[in-house]
Amino acid sequence: MTSVSSEKAEGQPIRVCSFSDVAANNPNYGIINYLAQRGLITGYPDGTYHPWEPVTRAQAAFITVKALGLTLPAVAANGFYDVPTDHWAYSAVMTVAMAGYLTGYPDGTFRPDQYISRAEAAALAVRLSTAPVSPTSPPELKDVPAEHWAANQIQAALAAGSLTLRGNSRFEPEAPLNRGELARVILVAFAPAELA
Repeated sequence: MTSVSSEKAEGQPIRVCSFSDVAANNPNYGIINYLAQRGLITGYPDGTYHPWEPVTRAQAAFITVKALGLTLPAVAANGFYDVPTDHWAYSAVMTVAMAGYLTGYPDGTFRPDQYISRAEAAALAVRLSTAPVSPTSPPELKDVPAEHWAANQIQAALAAGSLTLRGNSRFEPEAPLNRGELARVILVAFAPAELA
C-alpha cells in the first residue's frame, strides 16, 4: 500500500491510499481504500492487494478479529484438532469460533487453509450485522435453491449489500470468496453508511 497526502479539505490533509493492482474500475475500489486507510485491511509489501485472490478461513478469521478489535478470552475452548496452538491464526480462529461468527464443521475441524465459500461469507456477514435485514424482493438466484443451508443468509447478505451477484443472477455459493469481496463484507458490517 502506498499512502500520500494529496489535498486539503477544510485545512485537514486527505490521506489517499491505493494499491497498484486495485484499479478505479474495480467494484470494490472505494471499499478497499476506505478500509486500508483505517488499518482494517492491509496489502502486500510490494504495494499490491490481490483483490481477486481467494481468502482462506484462517485469513477471514484474522481480518474479522482485527476489524472487530476482539481479543481471545482468557479461557479458550479446546478448539479444533486441525488448528494447533502454534498455528499462525490460532487466536483469531478461536476468537471468532467462540463468538459464533465463524463455525467449524461437524467432524471437529475448522479447515483453516480451505478457502471460505461465498455461502459461508454470507453467513458471516449476517452474524456480523448489527441490524436485521429482511429482503423485501429477493432476486431469483439460479444457483441457490431454497433448501440450500445458507439460502436465507445469502438473501439477507445480498439485501444488505454485503455481497453481490457475480453475473446472470448467479451467486456461486460454493465459489471461494475473494479479498475484494471480504472487504465489502467487513465494510457493510462495521460502516454501512459508507457504502451509500
